[in-house]
Amino acid sequence: IGVIIKDTNSPQINSSNLFLPWGGILNRSEAIAGGSINISLNDIPYHVEDGQSVTVKIRKNNITVVTYMANVLNNMTTINIPSNELLNKLEDNIDYNITFDVLDNAGNNSDTITKYFKTDFTLPVMSVLINDINTELTVNFSKNVFNNGSDLLISDFILSMNDIYTISSIQKLLDSQYKIHLNSTNNLSESITLVL
Repeated sequence: IGVIIKDTNSPQINSSNLFLPWGGILNRSEAIAGGSINISLNDIPYHVEDGQSVTVKIRKNNITVVTYMANVLNNMTTINIPSNELLNKLEDNIDYNITFDVLDNAGNNSDTITKYFKTDFTLPVMSVLINDINTELTVNFSKNVFNNGSDLLISDFILSMNDIYTISSIQKLLDSQYKIHLNSTNNLSESITLVL
């Protein structure tokens, strides 16, 4: 006599505990480093058998660019993204989505969980102009380097002539332009190297 077990419960990915290691913006160094995405699944009655595959797809305009798969163990799995893969497979300054799906042994498919991110692989270029009396630096960036809403601080800069010059204040002129006010301990005309 055979026993039939009816399983109509679709598996559930725990979306509240699902995070992209790079957040909403994937920058160049993060794309080079790769990373891991930890995925947990809700348990009873949505249990997914060990060995079932979680499928993760990175998509651009609904076209899959790269696919990752990992097997479930104790309702958890980790997607490992190799170093340089995202830099080599994704384009700069593009909106992508990443989808997560799992199928249980009975053939029940989870609802697709979707996260969104944008790529930003272009490194900013900094140019600096100093006024004639060495009291102000105007710093221009090739793009806005602060997507998170924060601004430059005095502690963000290093002056090579810090025994002669100190930064007294920073004034934001535009999203990509700052004026740095300097104090000098003498009146010598010295060259200054600025590092951000």
